[in-house]
Amino acid sequence: MELPQDKIDANKTRHEKRKWIFASLTILLCGILFVALWVSMDASKQLSPAAEGNDADAATTPDEKPEPKVPEVNFGETFQRYLPASELLQMWESTIDAKNLAIEMEYVSKIGRSIEGRDIAAVRLGNPAANKTVLITGGVHAREWISPAALLGAFLKIASSTDPSLLRLFQKVRLLVVPLVNPDGYDFSLQTNRMWRKNRRNNEKGNCKGVDLNRNFGAHYGAVDASTSPCSETFRGSGAFSEPESLAIRDLVNSEKSKGMDFVGFIDFHSYGGLILYPPGWGKRPPTVPEKTEQELKDLAGLISRRIKQVSGYDYKPESAQQLYPVGGSADDWMYTVSLTGLSFTIELRPSDQNVCDKRCITNNGFVLPPSEIESTSKDVMAAILTLMEHVG
Repeated sequence: MELPQDKIDANKTRHEKRKWIFASLTILLCGILFVALWVSMDASKQLSPAAEGNDADAATTPDEKPEPKVPEVNFGETFQRYLPASELLQMWESTIDAKNLAIEMEYVSKIGRSIEGRDIAAVRLGNPAANKTVLITGGVHAREWISPAALLGAFLKIASSTDPSLLRLFQKVRLLVVPLVNPDGYDFSLQTNRMWRKNRRNNEKGNCKGVDLNRNFGAHYGAVDASTSPCSETFRGSGAFSEPESLAIRDLVNSEKSKGMDFVGFIDFHSYGGLILYPPGWGKRPPTVPEKTEQELKDLAGLISRRIKQVSGYDYKPESAQQLYPVGGSADDWMYTVSLTGLSFTIELRPSDQNVCDKRCITNNGFVLPPSEIESTSKDVMAAILTLMEHVG
């Protein structure tokens, strides 16, 4: 018996409604399952130690405080090449000018002028009311391009950080940074002679140019491994602080001290060797470093090494500077003599040795580190700086 048309239509309508309700419930159930799965995966990721990508948060020994985290920065095209001196310093200045930074910063465009008349700049970072100051220098030797480049990378990480522990640290301790001590030599190495080391002093005798700025400071000047020949790569100059670049550092330190700043630490970044060097660097000549101070330097160098290993995975060897080779007139030995704490270091950045360089470097030369290494080396630099700041803070 055939159903009336109105009943057929009613049955069809009920059937369509059931289909619609079933489809809606299916979609809703799938959505609930998807959200639950996503939340579960996210929670497990946060709980997993591997989520950090390294063991920076691993347990530390009792004498080691947890380090402020090194923020990740999208370096973009900034470090696809080594920047000329003017561009490199412009990056410092423009970053400070353009951003509403959580850490107070000041760009000082001129603390002195190089032998060829370029401005030597400095940057103050941190609470102006904090009298504890750590001095950082880079680019003393012209061919060591990684030093000013990695310093800039570390600065960009600091400038972008909102880590509360890092911000608290900069309330207690100020950084004073001279990113490029030797702009003339650096640009000459960048543009003309890749292996140039010294500044660009036109020496009176002969055609040999340049003074080794790391033999020109006023501590143990001329004592050892500091040549009197203008043609030598370690030519010490006509006298202590004869060069405007080293003189600019001396005058900056003396000026800050006259304002009540207490220099409690120093790092001079060089390359290469993967070394953390501490005084004495002048050999076995007096004065000797007090045993208590030497032990503190040794322990702190070891701590810096471990922190770098945690952050970047790279091994740096701590040792007394005289174990490498004694020198006279170096920046770190001079800062050791003017610092009340004597916590002064030279860090020779990566690569650590020629075997590593075979894999990472161009023309098997440790100074010629490719730009691809800048970002990771900047993590080494920042870890070292923050560890020293924590120790003195």
